[in-house]
Amino acid sequence: MIAAWSGPHLFSSPGLRDFILLTTIAIGSLPICLDLLLQLKSRGFGIDILAFISIGSALWLRHFWVAAIIILMFSGGRALEEFATHRASSVLRALARRMPQIAHKKMDGGVTQDLPIDQVVPVIWLPFTLTSSALLMASS
Repeated sequence: MIAAWSGPHLFSSPGLRDFILLTTIAIGSLPICLDLLLQLKSRGFGIDILAFISIGSALWLRHFWVAAIIILMFSGGRALEEFATHRASSVLRALARRMPQIAHKKMDGGVTQDLPIDQVVPVIWLPFTLTSSALLMASS
């Protein structure tokens, strides 16, 4: 894109500038088109379709700079999204590694016993006692 922008200063032919832009657009839009085909095959509709329509419209109107900027923004957003996803996944993996492996069970007499975490059975504790009349009243 920088070469195409400096085209009027370095190249006297606007055709060469357009060729550089179109080559950049073709290379940059290839991953977008492939992802779009995969989405359409799985009947998923996302932002790729909007980007593809925008790029196609810009090319049809011969606004090559607009198409190049859309590709730049879309690919930058996708890279940022992948970075954030990778970062969040690595933080979740680190959190899972810090998960406790033993539990302390309080026994009679105030003594605690260490148990492996897979032997812990969850118990639902209710601060009140349900009677049959309370259940009948709740269901009416």
